[in-house]
Parts: sequence; structure tokens; C-alpha cells
Amino acid sequence: MDGTAELSVSSLSAGFHMIKAVYNGDNHYEASSYYGEQTVDLKSSSTLLTGNESETQLGDPVTLTAEVSSLDHGTATGSVIFLDGNEQLGQVQLSEGQATYTTSELGVGVHNLNAAYAGDDTFSDSVSDIYSLQVNPRTNAKLSRLKLQGISVEQEFEPNVASYSAAVDNAVGQVTVRAMAEDAKATIAINGLPGTVSPN
Repeated sequence: MDGTAELSVSSLSAGFHMIKAVYNGDNHYEASSYYGEQTVDLKSSSTLLTGNESETQLGDPVTLTAEVSSLDHGTATGSVIFLDGNEQLGQVQLSEGQATYTTSELGVGVHNLNAAYAGDDTFSDSVSDIYSLQVNPRTNAKLSRLKLQGISVEQEFEPNVASYSAAVDNAVGQVTVRAMAEDAKATIAINGLPGTVSPN
């Protein structure tokens, strides 16, 4: 109309596009074409890192959740890398814009944790603010001679030691005994199956 034609699209992927417009001509005008350049930028993203604790004890599990969002709307895909300073803890795929990572391997001291989103075909990368976590020493005194169906630990639990290996009758597999509280109880895992045992 009035010698002009317009087309609006929202399906172009991020990056450089060469767009061709073709006029087929009519009884008065010859056919013609025109090439135009269009660059589509990635949508911005922001990453928020939260945790279930601000202070914990050595050996306790810590759960970190990264949420990737954008003011430009849409749901980010791809992966998030969880970091302790410059050390990579793990990489998790996003599900509905979120990724969760759990670890019990953080040492005693202050840990400056963050999450780095790698971006995808639609959203740019982003890094969260620092989430500080204090890991305190554990005092696990005098939990000794734990026994349950042939599983036994004959040594006392020592301060700041979170887990021990134990011998198992009939060799069912590797067993880890983890002290949970002073003079109270410990947990065990046999081939990944949890159980609880109290001192005699």
C-alpha cells in the first residue's frame, strides 16, 4: 500500500542476518530485489545464587540453587557452573531456569561461592553475586564401637573428622560412617543406601 510493504518477525535467532526483499513486478514496474543487514543481539540474563545455610559444620550437606532470569522474558537453557572462588565444584543443566547443586565436601573456613551461567542461543552469559558460607569445625568426641549387622568401627570419632571407613562382614561393599552429632549418633551408607546406628 502506497508503494510500501512491512513484515514483522520475532523468530530470528541471535547473530547476523542477510535479509532479501523481492518485488515481482507488475504491468508498470520491473521486478527488483534488495538485500538488507540485520543483527539480532542475545537477550540479557541475570543469575541469582541462594543457599540453604549461611553457616554450617564440616561434612554437612550444603545445597546451592542458581536461578537464571531475564527482563526480556523467556526461559534460559544450558548449564550453570558452581564455583568456590576459582575452583569449579560442579556443572548442572538448567531445568525451567533453575539448577541445584549439593555438596558436603567443603573444608573448614569461609567459602566465597558463585554461579556462572554459560548462556545459550537466546540468552547471554551472566555471573551471580558472591554467596558467602562459613564452614565450622565439627566436634565428634567419643562415638565409639558402633555396630550394626556386622558393621563396626572400633576407633573413637575425633574432632573435625567427618567420616570414617568401616569393615563389613561378608564384604557387602564399602561402608562410610559419618559422625552427625557429639555423643549422639552417626549415619552409615552401605552401597549408597542410608541407615542410622547409635553407639553401644
